[in-house]
Amino acid sequence: MPPDASAASQRFLVRQPLLDASCRVAGYEFGLRDRVPVPVLPGAESFEQARDEYLIASVVDLEHQRILGDRLTLLDLAPATLDNPMLAELPSGKVAVAIPLSSPELHASCTNLAAMGIRAVLDDDGAELPAAVPAAGLWARMDCRFHDAMSLGQRAEYFRRRGVHGLIAGNVDSEETFVVCSKLAFERFQGDFLNRPRVGADRKLSTSVIQIRSAASRWSTCIQSGASRTMLTTPKQHCRTIRPSSQRARRLAAAGVGVLPR
Repeated sequence: MPPDASAASQRFLVRQPLLDASCRVAGYEFGLRDRVPVPVLPGAESFEQARDEYLIASVVDLEHQRILGDRLTLLDLAPATLDNPMLAELPSGKVAVAIPLSSPELHASCTNLAAMGIRAVLDDDGAELPAAVPAAGLWARMDCRFHDAMSLGQRAEYFRRRGVHGLIAGNVDSEETFVVCSKLAFERFQGDFLNRPRVGADRKLSTSVIQIRSAASRWSTCIQSGASRTMLTTPKQHCRTIRPSSQRARRLAAAGVGVLPR
């Protein structure tokens, strides 16, 4: 890629964090912005191919710049891309690719990815569950929008009985769904709900990595243990009380962050 490719790709790339059960960031799913045209690499013959190849090239570039780190990188690619030779350029052992369970080439695709050091994530798209899953499919993802608690439990048991080591809860859209999936021992969670700051019953803030681990933002949110007020602080600098009647407190409440009474 050209020298300015990384800066350019940031205009097109989006990422969603994959969290563990403690709401710590364990990886990211990378994609491209919707309805934003991307540069077309030579040889692309379709819209899907152009977007997937640019996404792969961008991830390779991030790895060259040591930006990816050791966290898992998840990609959702079109079925036709699963035999694209560009996949061999992805960093071995760091990248996973989602493959729909309904794919007729499920076993072959998982085997090919494993040969390149790419993990296969079996993407449960609601189709009828096959009698067996590929041995290379060590992870599976379920879309929580399409299943109730009983269905999630049944499908989670199905995957575990067939040797799947890790389960990802996709599209977690509420606290209740997060609790259900946690009790079902899902290992990873993703969804827009998890990106919003919120206060739990134990009075500890649980936020997305965008809120709590951003290198650009040094703000930290803390709740004084046993105290009766919430404070926002910068590291070892200014500290001020948030009053429920203040304009700042009202904005926080509207954003879903609770404010304790003074």
